[in-house]
Amino acid sequence: MVRTSLLLILPCAVALSLAAGCDPAVTDGDVGDVSDVSDGDTATVPAPDNPIFDPSGEIALIELWSPSSGSVAASEVRAHLASGPLPNLQRFIAEVGDCQLWTRPAASCEPPCNSFTQACVPGGVCQDLPAPRSAGPITITGGAATVNLDYVGNGLYAAATAPPADAFAKGATLTVSAAGADIAAFSATVTGVGDLSDSFGEIALRDGSSTTINWAPAGDGSTVEVVLQLGWHGNPPEAVLYCAAPDSAGTIVIASELVVDFPYFGGMGLFQVPSWIQRVSRTDVQTASGLVAVYVASRQPVNVTHAE
Repeated sequence: MVRTSLLLILPCAVALSLAAGCDPAVTDGDVGDVSDVSDGDTATVPAPDNPIFDPSGEIALIELWSPSSGSVAASEVRAHLASGPLPNLQRFIAEVGDCQLWTRPAASCEPPCNSFTQACVPGGVCQDLPAPRSAGPITITGGAATVNLDYVGNGLYAAATAPPADAFAKGATLTVSAAGADIAAFSATVTGVGDLSDSFGEIALRDGSSTTINWAPAGDGSTVEVVLQLGWHGNPPEAVLYCAAPDSAGTIVIASELVVDFPYFGGMGLFQVPSWIQRVSRTDVQTASGLVAVYVASRQPVNVTHAE
């Protein structure tokens, strides 16, 4: 995995602003009893790279695939930039195969943090929030239409005109260019990915069993990512299962050792944070403020359940 809101990844700038960065923890392909780690043990091995938590910002063009209509339903473009990664409220638990498990332990800071400038991170420490940054006007070319993004303040960008639903073609070369401002001018290219048109249904996790997710490879050199989250929308997720594998593999296995420490959940809940599977082409731009994740994706929302 290489060093994305997701947002955000998280799916929105709010979620990304609450969960980005990296914590030290255990990583070992032979994790043994993972639950021992999640109960509060500490360790000294650094957490692995993760495109949800590592970047200082992102620029993304995402097509949203609708299983019900069998077509691209819409597309969205997002961009946000900061002076560094945002405080990570998640703690790395373990990595097995293609998947990582992160959970959010309770954190209490005394005296309380300044809610406007700090976040209370695991360990009871107040960590400063990064400052918003601008890279000037941003353009994305090479897709179905040129996308122009204007800086609107607080590190956020907005598109002057919404991109078309089918925003890019498989194999197209898309160029992202920033004119420069607080962050110096930069340019990066990514390759359009094929539609993630497989039917995934509900991702059902069960204790004692591994979960396999299959897809038909697109042959485009992309990566397939699985992001399963639980938590109340507007708050940082209680847990994140992040998996990534080459598109050509056609499968991702979520090991039973990780499943057992993912919170139990019976189905769709009111205002749950979203989960998704996406076919993605990424590149990272190194700036003075840190990494900016640039990517295009074909994304499909999924529901996740976890039972004993």
